[in-house]
Amino acid sequence: MRRAFGRGQVIGPVIAETEADAVHLVASLLEGMENRFVRLDTRQPEGLLRAFIEASGLPLFDTVRTLTRGGTLAPVEPGRPGVYGLAAHALS
Repeated sequence: MRRAFGRGQVIGPVIAETEADAVHLVASLLEGMENRFVRLDTRQPEGLLRAFIEASGLPLFDTVRTLTRGGTLAPVEPGRPGVYGLAAHALS
């Protein structure tokens, strides 16, 4: 999902079975966003998605932490759908 947010666009959530699939999803959502403000919150501190984000010209500010209630967010496991990009802020 890509939607208007603040001074630009936010991408998220990004749910994919593999990190390569997450990259393809994000790549399609970045199309036409050249020279525009785009935010993508990810828990991935390294790897294919993080490298793709850097190569796309999005400046890396930080790696986010996920707050949960009543337990932890399931880790991304190969071969199972995982959260690569967070939904982020309120959807108002």
